[in-house]
Amino acid sequence: LALFLPGSALSADKNKPGEKKAYNILFLISDDMNDWVGCLGGHPDAITPNIDRLAERAILFEQAHCSAPICNPSRASVMSGLNPSTTGCYGNRQALRMSPVGFSSVTLPRYFSSQGYFSTGVGKITHGKFPDPASWDEFFPNLNSQSVEGAGPAKKNNNGVNDEGIDWGPLDVSDGEMRDGKITQHLIDLLGRDYDKPFFIAGGWSKPHLPWFAPRSYFEMYDPQTLTMPVVPDDDLDDLPEEALKNTRSSKYRSVTAAGKEREGVQAYLACISFIDVQVGLVLDALDASPHAENTIVVFWGDHGWHLGEKSHWSKSTLWEEATRAPLMIVAPGIKPGTCDTPVSFLDIYPTLVELAGLTPKKDLDGVS
Repeated sequence: LALFLPGSALSADKNKPGEKKAYNILFLISDDMNDWVGCLGGHPDAITPNIDRLAERAILFEQAHCSAPICNPSRASVMSGLNPSTTGCYGNRQALRMSPVGFSSVTLPRYFSSQGYFSTGVGKITHGKFPDPASWDEFFPNLNSQSVEGAGPAKKNNNGVNDEGIDWGPLDVSDGEMRDGKITQHLIDLLGRDYDKPFFIAGGWSKPHLPWFAPRSYFEMYDPQTLTMPVVPDDDLDDLPEEALKNTRSSKYRSVTAAGKEREGVQAYLACISFIDVQVGLVLDALDASPHAENTIVVFWGDHGWHLGEKSHWSKSTLWEEATRAPLMIVAPGIKPGTCDTPVSFLDIYPTLVELAGLTPKKDLDGVS
């Protein structure tokens, strides 16, 4: 990427008259979003005009994969720039800081802060159980919490599936009453502020993570009876070894199929993706209207994918493409938009942003720019 950077490395110090401004970072994450977005072609019925609009400005990585197909280790690896095998952070119950390597790691926003940036964020950036106050100069609602309250259902088991672990349904509320709507508004407010330093702003939306609840209008965008359903061949499991079979016919799969709710589940997941798509559009519009529009690097990614019936599985946590492939797109000043079909790891986000911003390279990262 250094070949494409306009001019020499940019200083992150407060700019002198006539100097180029240092690049800001807008770092956006969608939870459990697979490749069911228009620009990736993962589902032909997906309605995602705003994510597609962002992709048109970006380098779209068509084969971007997580380093672990579950929330905590995927996010810990991106934030630390280190593999799960380096930190020992393999599951959702192991905080990055629990191991000596993870404890001493300098996370992505903290590294930018050390280079003269102001770092702040809102929503789910690290796994919800493990806020990381050491990473930030400021966080909403505070350094020790990523919790933002929002509208939800009045009762459980709204979908007729006998499994509290996989619930969904439309809500008669506005976007702004949802947790993710409130996160969007905070991001808009952050982009409207003046800063005396370049900023690293992170926003983490909770959808399409379960439970799949969104305002009713998003469910009405999709007719479950006419949706294209994932292809699940009858003999799809016949060639799998015993160990791989352990990742099939999960409890969620058994519950959904027993209730005959596959179509409604696909509708609900797509509804939540379209809800996040609108949030992306609102943040993009706020950036475009701000004084930061011309010198801000934008990153959008999903922490991992999700199965919706493929391999007889309704969940994540597998090493099949449905669980490992997710969106990754980067917009940077001076970088011509396009697509990249070379497989890349989310581990590569950290060193790539450091190089794009013209900062001193961070040593001892497992990813590459």
